[in-house]
Amino acid sequence: MNPQKVFVEMSANRIRKIVALTKMDLEEEFVSLDKHKRGVVSVIQFSFVMSESLECEQEDIDKWVAMMDPNGQKVINYNDFLRVVQNSECYPESLKDIQVPERFDA
Repeated sequence: MNPQKVFVEMSANRIRKIVALTKMDLEEEFVSLDKHKRGVVSVIQFSFVMSESLECEQEDIDKWVAMMDPNGQKVINYNDFLRVVQNSECYPESLKDIQVPERFDA
């Protein structure tokens, strides 16, 4: 199995468990940071939610950023992220052709 897919499935499962246990509205976490209501947050804002609200380690945050911002625009479409977390099979089209970086190896 592709290392990126393994990472996404494991990480998404962990995020779903935290959201369920804490009764967190993850979408609202991002919406509250999206001052222009464009459906995106900065990489810094995304990293903050991932570390502070979801208690993710920096290495995992870096992997999510690499996948969700493949062009290095420094913004994350949080709706795409939420779709992937809710259903690990729902990769955005932009992710399907990305070469898996070595750092995704288990």
